[in-house]
Amino acid sequence: MSEAAVRYVTGLSTLVDWSTKIRGKSDSREILEIFMRGVLSFCDARRALVVARVPGKPVIRCRADLIGDDVMMHICNAPHDDRHVASALSGLALDFARTPFDHAADRAGGAQPAAAAADIHWVPLDASEIGGDLLLIGEASEKLELTTTARAFILLLAAQTDFALRNVRLEARAVQAENAMQTAERNLLATEFALAEGQRISRTGSWRWNVRTQRMTASKELFRIYDLPDESNLSYRAFIERVYEDDRPLFEQALADAVAQCSVFKFEYRIAIHDGDIRYLCAEGHPNLDPEGGLEYVGIVRDVTERRLAAEALETAQADQARSLRFAAMGELAMSIIHEINQPLTAVMTNAETCLRWLVRSRPDLEQARQAATRTTRDAERVSKVVAGLRALSWKTGFAKTAVHIDDAIREVAMMLRSDIERNMISLRLELAATLPALGDRVQLQQVMLNLMRNAIEAMAGKDGPRRLQVSTAMLGKEAVQVTVHDNGVGFSADLTGRVFEAMYSTKKHGMGMGLSISRSIVQAHGGKLVVYSSPEQGTSFQFAVPCASD
Repeated sequence: MSEAAVRYVTGLSTLVDWSTKIRGKSDSREILEIFMRGVLSFCDARRALVVARVPGKPVIRCRADLIGDDVMMHICNAPHDDRHVASALSGLALDFARTPFDHAADRAGGAQPAAAAADIHWVPLDASEIGGDLLLIGEASEKLELTTTARAFILLLAAQTDFALRNVRLEARAVQAENAMQTAERNLLATEFALAEGQRISRTGSWRWNVRTQRMTASKELFRIYDLPDESNLSYRAFIERVYEDDRPLFEQALADAVAQCSVFKFEYRIAIHDGDIRYLCAEGHPNLDPEGGLEYVGIVRDVTERRLAAEALETAQADQARSLRFAAMGELAMSIIHEINQPLTAVMTNAETCLRWLVRSRPDLEQARQAATRTTRDAERVSKVVAGLRALSWKTGFAKTAVHIDDAIREVAMMLRSDIERNMISLRLELAATLPALGDRVQLQQVMLNLMRNAIEAMAGKDGPRRLQVSTAMLGKEAVQVTVHDNGVGFSADLTGRVFEAMYSTKKHGMGMGLSISRSIVQAHGGKLVVYSSPEQGTSFQFAVPCASD
């Protein structure tokens, strides 16, 4: 075998060895170091530099120096204070600035820069991952031989190195992308968990409803609230069937109105659970457009059962307290009446008995009997005055009259009764047109309105279908303001019209029969009259008028 063939086989074996070493590495610095050692093994160069061509200034990417049998590597920012290296780079810079560089021609023919010395070889590389071309530098003043075979081996090793570096970069990018994806997934899971936990704590479920397809998607919390199996989506009908039967028509009507107007939907209602429990919910949805341009609603449902039960318990406690206070006040009034009239009544009985004794004598003493009768009359008048005084104290007939804006007073009463109105699913309509203030006591007039509106709410409590309460005011010239309270409740027959104002009479099972009686007394004290019109078909209207305040 010829010497050239031996060198070729030896070089090829060396190339395979270096390529094998490169394939087993995943660190770009180690791959570059193996490449630079391989380059120096194919020639007699003492230094090998990867130089990037920058206009007017070569930039060293990495450098390898052969020192004895060892190779010293510098990656990036390689020092070039060595005078020999500096001289070679200076010559390259001049040549780069003077001669247009044809990369393809250099790779094809092995052309060298015009300023290159005998101890320098320039090897253009088609390897973007390596970051530049190869500059080989031998011993100063000694010719550097680079055979065609060695040059080919170097280019093959460079291609292998470039491929390995590209794989390292792509693998690093893939790992980075995978890490970013895992981080995003962890953040998403954490966000979903926080959202689900927040919904669980606040008892708020989210939902999305497509109006065209009637399909609904909802969060797990909403399925829990509705006591439905946790599925990705359900039909609208499956949700609506949970709505309490009495609330369902109003719910569907409110939703239909919102869809027709493409407006916000908000409604409080009840749902029936399988175990018979009733839950109070508040739903709110906002209109949106799906990707196909169809209308859909996105919203939430809040479980307000505990809040509603607490409010009802509070109202019950307040009602019980008010009832207890009324009973206590009635007891105090009764005791006051007994205490105040006991002595006058005793005197009446005593004088009456005395009068009788004077008259039944064998010789009646008419003068003495007359005096006893006179004292009886005086004590009876005293009893009457005591009762009248207590009655005036009880009904506060000595109130001061001021200008009262009756419309504002009615609005305040409506606000006080808002929870009762909402709980009983009643539609309240105010038609207030009083242009002049009324003359009276604001608190007492509000007490009248409170009694009348509360009676109307209770009258509609058991009614099926829509429940409507209307309160209106109107001017009777400039002399009086007329107030009307109308409900479409069950009403009552005409034979009961005269009795509803009687004290202690009530059409309600647990009523005390005092509200309308007190209301009529207050209206009368204001110079007006309270009247009622009612029928089972049309409902009930209470109406009264109070004088206007003078200028």
